[in-house]
Amino acid sequence: MNNRTDQRVTVFVYGKLQKGESNHGYLASAQYLGPALSNDPLSMFIDLDTSIPVVTEQPTTFIAGELYQLPDARALAQLDWLEGHPDSYQRKLILVNQTGRVHKAWCYLWHHELNSAHVFLNTGNYKDRRLVKKTIPSVRADWESAWAA
Repeated sequence: MNNRTDQRVTVFVYGKLQKGESNHGYLASAQYLGPALSNDPLSMFIDLDTSIPVVTEQPTTFIAGELYQLPDARALAQLDWLEGHPDSYQRKLILVNQTGRVHKAWCYLWHHELNSAHVFLNTGNYKDRRLVKKTIPSVRADWESAWAA
């Protein structure tokens, strides 16, 4: 009989940790559970200088990403290091939806002020980041004024 507690952890990733992206190797030991959407609306911004996405808790659109099951707490600690938790991003438990099935998963959310390099990505899908051009004026000001109203 195995007396070890099950330490597997589920994470929702939406940016450079996804398949085909530069940091996906950090999930080499994880089990891919499939595509998912945030169950509740959030907001995605792309940093035009670095192409790094940030997701905030302001409810505007559903965020597209991928769901993974990590093998243990060490794998989660490695992601915490990569994402700069808790200083850069905060790891929070959110609800994600996979074709009608709702799961709890850890997600890294931005908790700092946005700046002029952050542009709102209204699709909520990091794969659409190429639609955002440096020549497009930031919609952040429009977005903020809509929230202030």
